[in-house]
Amino acid sequence: MTSTTWRIAAALSAIAAGATLSPVVKAAEYPVAILHAQTGALAFVGVPAAQGIRLAAEQINATHYLGDNTIRLIMADYASDKAQAITLIGRLAKQDDALLVLGPTGSIEGAALAPVANELRVPMFSTAITAEVLKAGPWSFKITAAADGLMNALARYASEKVRCKRVVTVFNRDNDGHINNARVFRDYVRGHGAEIVGEEGNLGTDSDFTALATKVSYLAPDCLFISSNGAQGANIVVQLKQGGMSDQVRLFGVASMATREYIESGGKAVEGTFMATDYNPAGTSSRNREFIEAYRKRFGTTPDNWAAVGYTTMQLAALAIRDAGPGPDRDKVRQALTTLKDIPVVLGNGQFSLDADRYPIYGASVLVVHGGQIEAAN
Repeated sequence: MTSTTWRIAAALSAIAAGATLSPVVKAAEYPVAILHAQTGALAFVGVPAAQGIRLAAEQINATHYLGDNTIRLIMADYASDKAQAITLIGRLAKQDDALLVLGPTGSIEGAALAPVANELRVPMFSTAITAEVLKAGPWSFKITAAADGLMNALARYASEKVRCKRVVTVFNRDNDGHINNARVFRDYVRGHGAEIVGEEGNLGTDSDFTALATKVSYLAPDCLFISSNGAQGANIVVQLKQGGMSDQVRLFGVASMATREYIESGGKAVEGTFMATDYNPAGTSSRNREFIEAYRKRFGTTPDNWAAVGYTTMQLAALAIRDAGPGPDRDKVRQALTTLKDIPVVLGNGQFSLDADRYPIYGASVLVVHGGQIEAAN
């Protein structure tokens, strides 16, 4: 009798004798959706965020963080279009059976998709700044801190370090996140002695700021705060300086402007811009150094704020999947997300938690554009 025949015969004898055989457990693939804009106006956030997610998922699978189980990513580009995003989240939840959805990218889409995610009962983990994502119900989460967290840090810097006295704020009036950013910055600096000499709202699609340039030049601020996306923010600065705004006016911006797009579009005009961000690329922790090295190796470029946000989102999602226990389902993952506390990350001060109302807490970094690069502000 050959050895193979012997093993088969032994197994059959064991079954005949009533022996209990251990079941074969097949490794699972957990479908996780990336619902980030890869094209359109929000691609400057969505592309690096998706790359950060992919890098983290690859590391999770390679290190067997989930045992023999793996993450299977499903990419869905909603092309910066809210209606398309709503359609896609339905497909991801119903047809692709996504365990959770990472995205969408912006506050407008986040506020629109959150009620849909709650109706579908699928966990949604968005980069949106607006708190409307959380108010929609227990199935919608956000990775980015509330406006108070980042903007208070920036406004404190403006008040204590720069000592702003006459401030103009410029913001997208059609975006709840940008409105809140301007409000928080305004209230803080005004409460610390600055005079708000102008509050100017614009649309996210605006490109002609000649009238604004004339007005700002007349108001003669010493500090200008802008809450917009990177390309538009740079365009505002360039046109305001062309329209007569002094080069001595100190510039302040938001995390969506902490991108190569802002620097390359604005050139020398945006030098010296201070920004409050979720991530400090100059951070010296070993965790951050390893992340930068891995990202550069994988994508051939240095990670920005949104790459770090995406990377962290996937890490936290994987932790929730693991903590959900064997056979994780959407509700178990959702419950696990609510327990995130003091998790080591590359964002902020290096630790991420959700408070009782699901607001993220991780601290903020104040950076500055210097020599065409973004670095830590002194």
